[in-house]
Amino acid sequence: MERRIFSVFGMMFLVLFTFQAAMACERCGTLKKCTGQCQAKTGRNALPAPMRRSSLLQQLRPDRILIVTCQDRQDRLHEQSELMRSLANHLRNQSAIEVIECPHRSCLHHFPIQTGRFSEHQLIDLGKRYSADTIIYCEVANIDSYRPMKMELRFLMVSTHQAIALASASRNHDLGHPATRKQFLGTFDPYEHSGETLLRSPSRLIDYSAQQLAAELLRL
Repeated sequence: MERRIFSVFGMMFLVLFTFQAAMACERCGTLKKCTGQCQAKTGRNALPAPMRRSSLLQQLRPDRILIVTCQDRQDRLHEQSELMRSLANHLRNQSAIEVIECPHRSCLHHFPIQTGRFSEHQLIDLGKRYSADTIIYCEVANIDSYRPMKMELRFLMVSTHQAIALASASRNHDLGHPATRKQFLGTFDPYEHSGETLLRSPSRLIDYSAQQLAAELLRL
């Protein structure tokens, strides 16, 4: 008799737990109304990782920047060229800093962002050749042109005078996130570009990412 009672109560508890689990948040498993904190745990709306910066950054403020990128890996997008051109334009438009686009592309296998180190000899040579006190190595690390589009860009800023890294970071922009998509669409004139056109344009996503990076660099 006791076993039968325990069996009945056990079955009722299992049914109740199953019902609650069905009503729980799909991300965090909260049995009550989800407050959205689970998104921070999964990283969907988490703040970007802090930028790594040198303690000498304030003493070595750039006056003339040379932007260097690697070779394009997708001929149909020319993603590296577009990033360099857009970043240069946004830095010029948002500041009085001189910005030069390096015509020579680095091999991906020897690109400082990929290898984690840079050649001091090459750094000094580039600095003298283009009269640049700072070099920004940048690359489109990954881009997904299918909706919702997303991309990752990385950069490394180096002083040519001291041959030291001043700042570096990786940034992700995912148009699948409502906040990012809203900010992205708000960047462009709605009378010139429809929302549907923008959401299908990798070039516009690269330009938006470059604009965000330029603003962040100038706040350093």
